Amino acid sequence: MATRRAAAKERTLAKLREAGRAVLLEIGVAQASIQDITARAGVATGTFYAHFPSKAAFVDALVEELNHRLAEEVMAILNKPPLPPAPELLKQLAHAVVEYWAANIQAIPIFADHLARHANEEILRIGTNKEAIGIVKSIVASVPSL
Repeated sequence: MATRRAAAKERTLAKLREAGRAVLLEIGVAQASIQDITARAGVATGTFYAHFPSKAAFVDALVEELNHRLAEEVMAILNKPPLPPAPELLKQLAHAVVEYWAANIQAIPIFADHLARHANEEILRIGTNKEAIGIVKSIVASVPSL
């Protein structure tokens, strides 16, 4: 019984993620509502809140999924012994990152929204300077126009 419930929960979560991704990309992160997402997924609004406390948390979960898949790509390179010399390794890693984002280019506006909301806390966490803040803001501001 619990296994069936867990499987149903996973299916609902997958429907929400798929529908949400589509809605966010079609309408835009700022314009999309939870009701837009749940209508596309064919679930009640309360079901959304059973999985996510807010639209921002939903976007964060999508970005976490993107980051996790990218980390898997990077780790596949790093876990393939013997590692090449540093310049070649950096080249392979950079290529993997570029290829990953080329394949997931449609998700950049979702990632940009997440970055814009969390940039300040990340900047405080890693202790970057005002110049870096300006660079991040200009990158984030230019992404939606792609």
